[in-house]
Parts: sequence; structure tokens; C-alpha cells
Amino acid sequence: MSKPIFFLLLVGFCHLALSMDPDDAVQFPAQLHPLALKYIEMEAEIKRERRVYDLDYAYDLTFRPIGGFEPSSWDEYAHAHNSHLASIAITWQRFVSRMLINIYKYHDLLDGTTPLSKHTRFMIIHGLLREIYSVVETYMERSDPEYVDGIPEFEDDGMGFISEAEDPYDALFSAIQNVRGVLGIEADKLHFYVHRGATPFTEKGMNVLLDKISEKIGDAKDHIVRRIVPITRSKWDKLYADLQKAFSKAKPDDTSLACISLYDHYSHLMRNIQRNCYVELRQMAAAPDIDLTEFDEMRYDPIAYFPDEFDEVKERAEALHEAMRKGERLGYVVISDDRLERCQLKRMFELDPFIRPPSTSGTGPSNDPHSHHVYGVVSSHNSVPQPGIYTDGHNSDSRPYGTDGDTSGSGSGRGGNRGSSSSSYYIGH
Repeated sequence: MSKPIFFLLLVGFCHLALSMDPDDAVQFPAQLHPLALKYIEMEAEIKRERRVYDLDYAYDLTFRPIGGFEPSSWDEYAHAHNSHLASIAITWQRFVSRMLINIYKYHDLLDGTTPLSKHTRFMIIHGLLREIYSVVETYMERSDPEYVDGIPEFEDDGMGFISEAEDPYDALFSAIQNVRGVLGIEADKLHFYVHRGATPFTEKGMNVLLDKISEKIGDAKDHIVRRIVPITRSKWDKLYADLQKAFSKAKPDDTSLACISLYDHYSHLMRNIQRNCYVELRQMAAAPDIDLTEFDEMRYDPIAYFPDEFDEVKERAEALHEAMRKGERLGYVVISDDRLERCQLKRMFELDPFIRPPSTSGTGPSNDPHSHHVYGVVSSHNSVPQPGIYTDGHNSDSRPYGTDGDTSGSGSGRGGNRGSSSSSYYIGH
């Protein structure tokens, strides 16, 4: 779900809040709109038949308004009464989610020699599904429960298959994950210091302390420094130099989603977008009047990634839709029971935030009318996991760095002057 579409969806709720009549509940009884019922049935068919749609088609669908490629559905949604907008929007998002989840679970059963790339799997979980989850959560928070309680739970067994065939882009994705891992750990360090009103340790100060207890910590010294001391400018520069080196070869002549999304992610990292997010976090951490709520909201910005809409993918998706409309292509493959039984499925726990696993189904809706039982696991708000980090971090100092390697500010902390040798040895002045 692109940001523009997300805001278009929210416009409906702004209109809802401004134009609702007191008598609406009487004039429009609490029943699901026919369009919502249609999407529920379409989603159920995908689940029941284990349909695996074309990846480009499903991906492009996430960037389209409600109804996807069908203008008639757009019109039907636009003319629906305000009370029904939430149920239509939620059931549409669930329909798209089911497509993505089935691709994630069953794609590699179609051809184990060309598996879904690791970056594509990452993008589905931490980009597409996470954004859809956010949209659904917004609708749940702003809607009248009586107009969404008729939507069935979003159940799934969470079982799928991942081929062990070689991923041609594995090394490049690992390079991206290494940078994300470091940025994530560095953000966690800042969070630790900020919420304790503490001045960050310098590497020199930490080494002085650790030398005094070296016999007790043994070989753990370097690990402790990496996990506690903010990264230094030299290590910051090397981090990005290594990433650039990994991508130094010419971009392959490959317009698959796996390739273009990977290079798009690399571009996000190198265009200073996420680098500047981390720099801004460090500047905020150095401010004496920091807004903790704002800081926490920005905490994962350095590693957040939502993929773009790609022209090549859009063209292929539109061509496929036209062929489907003419009856020339089906657009999906059905996974038979026989094919499923021939493979050893595994539990995909990474899907749990977006589904209701069988172990929790049948327990009925939560007492909280705004819990997520219509989309995934019954849970409190903001329970969706933050962007995943799969690699361990690096190291160390306490000044924020600009993207050109220059320092971009120092400032003073809440617990003494940042960087002063007298105050930076201890947490919690």
C-alpha cells in the first residue's frame, strides 16, 4: 500500500467524521455492504483453493485503490454509505493480504529451482503486509464496531515451504541486512540512553571500565563495547563503504521484482534517506529538551523500508490482468493436496502478526471492540513487530555524523556535557 493510497483511504474517514447523521444507525442497519461480502468470498476462495497468484500482479495490486483493476468497484466503493466504508476497506485489504501470504507460503512449491528471493520475502513481511496492517489498524480505531464485527477472523495455519535452492541475490541482501542490523542496534543504544537521561559512553571510557574487570568478562569485552558504545565516524564510513563495494558490479540486466526491489532498497540506503534518519535521531538524543514520544516514533525510521511502485512490474501486471479479463490467462496456480503432501511444510512464525493461527482460533473476539480479530491475532494496538534485524551489529563514539562524514552537531545531554571524559564513563548521572 503506497503512502498516497493510504492517505486516500483516510480521506474517507475524515468525510465520515464530518458528515455522519444521528439517524444513520437507524437508516443503515449494521450489516456488511455487498462489496465487503464480495471481498470476503474472494479472499476465502484464495485460502480454500490455495491459489498462488502471479507475484507481479499481487505486488502491483497493493498500490491500487480499493477494487484493484476494476473501475466499477471503485465507483461502488465511492458511492457506499459512510458507515460501510470501513468494512469495505478492511475486507479489500484482507483480500490483498491473502494473496501475498499465499505467495509467501506456497511460491516455492511451484518451482523449487527458482525460489522467492530472501529480499522479496523480507519485503512482503516488513514492507507490504506491515503497511496493510497499519491501514487496517487505522480503520479499526476509527470505525463503529457494529459495522465491522460481522467480518470473520483472518485464520491461517501459517504453514509453508521454502526451497533450499540458491538465491542469486543472497550476498547482496546480506550486505543490506548488515547495514540495517547496525543501524537498528545503534537506534536501540540511543533509546537506552535517552530514556535514562544518560550520557553515552565513549569507547575510551568504556575500555577504562572494562579493563578493571577484564578477568571477569574474558573475551566478551569487544562484544560489550559494540552493544553499548555508539558507533564512531570511521566505522560509520566503513559501514557504507562496504555496502557500496558489495553493489559495485554492474546491475544485472534483470527486471524481475526480486532484482529491481533489491537495488531500490540499496538506493534508499545510499541516497542518504535512512542515513539521515539515524543522524537526526542522534541529534535528537543530544538535545536537552527531547520529546520522548517523537523520538520513539522515529526510532525505527533508519531501518524502515517500503518498496516503490515499479514501472516494469506495473506493465507486466496490467498485461496479465488484460489477459485474465479476456480469459486467456488464469493469473494463478492452485496448489493441490497431492503437491502439498509431497513437500515438508514448516511453520512460518513470521506470519503470526498478520494471521490468527489455528491454536488461537475459535476463542471468539476480544472484549476490546478495536482489537485486531478481523485481521490477525487478537492483540493490543502497536503490536505489529518493528522491522526485522537479522544480523549482529558493530561499534562506537557519541557524535552524530553527516552523510559526507562530517560531524553534524554535538549539543549537550541531560546528564552532563556529551563527550567530556569526566562524565561519559557512567550511565545515569
